[in-house]
Amino acid sequence: MKEIWIDCETGGVDVRHNPLLQICGEIVIDGVSQEKFDIFMRNEGQILSAEALAVIKRTPEEISGWQHPSDAYAQFKRILQKYVNQYEKRDKFHWFGYNPGFCSGVVCKKWGQVLWKLLLGAAN
Repeated sequence: MKEIWIDCETGGVDVRHNPLLQICGEIVIDGVSQEKFDIFMRNEGQILSAEALAVIKRTPEEISGWQHPSDAYAQFKRILQKYVNQYEKRDKFHWFGYNPGFCSGVVCKKWGQVLWKLLLGAAN
């Protein structure tokens, strides 16, 4: 089984108005860890809530030095494409994590259905 364990950090809980700032996780295939990743991206004009900044212990100045979200998207997509074929219906990840419903919603809302085709066999 292809598993992807993901956690994400955002600039708040409103997917429409708060940015995705970090996505990290691990890819496990048949019980063997294949790759760990930790991708940071800067805010591009969305709202950063004070509460979220306190939770993630980061400053707006620090965040502004991270890579552009489109570069983070490309990096994440390259990682996924190493392990799944987006055109094969049964070659997908099973998504796991601390709050997979929230994280999968954020990632797919921000980065679209292309990632959905690569990722999901099930959200657990």
